[in-house]
Amino acid sequence: SNRRCAYWTITWVLSQAAATFGGKLWWPESTVLKSLFIVVNVAIGLGMVLNLRRFLSELDELDRRIQMDALGLTVGLGLVFGLPYATIHQIDLISGNAEIPYLVIFMSLTYAVGIILGNKRYK
Repeated sequence: SNRRCAYWTITWVLSQAAATFGGKLWWPESTVLKSLFIVVNVAIGLGMVLNLRRFLSELDELDRRIQMDALGLTVGLGLVFGLPYATIHQIDLISGNAEIPYLVIFMSLTYAVGIILGNKRYK
């Protein structure tokens, strides 16, 4: 289950990179290729979500609790900090753009910390 999750996550990240960098560097003039890579990225992302669902259903109660607590923390803090982050850009409190990769990094670190704290707390 862990390997499947890793496979889907890595594949999704690579498809995101291909859509981003391909659309900017390799085929900047091709709307068809840009659109195709976005569709492929979304399809792989949906596969990743379904695999995560399967992964969670296969866990024992304690591991599922740790995962769900970490996911809840991640979504909650992602919203609490992500929306104001976007807002400060919209109302010109920061000079640069509010880049989504920073939010993704924040959420990834939050999830990792949630897993670590959950394992420490329950085991």
